[in-house]
Amino acid sequence: MGQIYEVIVFVCILILAGYDIRYQRVSDRALAFFLPVVMSAPFIRSLEGGTWSAVIGSAVESGLGAVTAFGILLAAAFFSYDASRGAGIGGGDIKLALLMGFIYGLARIIFLLLTAVLAAAIVTVIIRLSVKKGKGKLSLPFVPFLACGSLAVTVIQIFN
Repeated sequence: MGQIYEVIVFVCILILAGYDIRYQRVSDRALAFFLPVVMSAPFIRSLEGGTWSAVIGSAVESGLGAVTAFGILLAAAFFSYDASRGAGIGGGDIKLALLMGFIYGLARIIFLLLTAVLAAAIVTVIIRLSVKKGKGKLSLPFVPFLACGSLAVTVIQIFN
């Protein structure tokens, strides 16, 4: 059951990534539809334990992951915001990270975010090296990188 849930979550995040690539935003409506999948995470994770204490422990893990992901992306938004363009990590990215933190829990969301940032850094360097200096401003949607991190976490979870 847990592996099926992991794949469902990844597919949902992949859909959100496609939307972000196309429209450069994360839809609040899409996040609302994603919410039932998110809220079931502590129950799915605690199926093996089978007790209420397992559910409570899993809920605490989800809460810690959500708060951590929210805090990290909120801090990144403050540092990446460009007032002249209104660009940077947006509120939709922050809300999605919060939901993903609830799903993955503390340890896995930290790994996911590190993977996402590494992927974003690599793509940014490649783009910067291939474009002449001073030509245009770089704007990348962040959800596809969150999807890369989600893929890494999902593959590890399934094969572990």
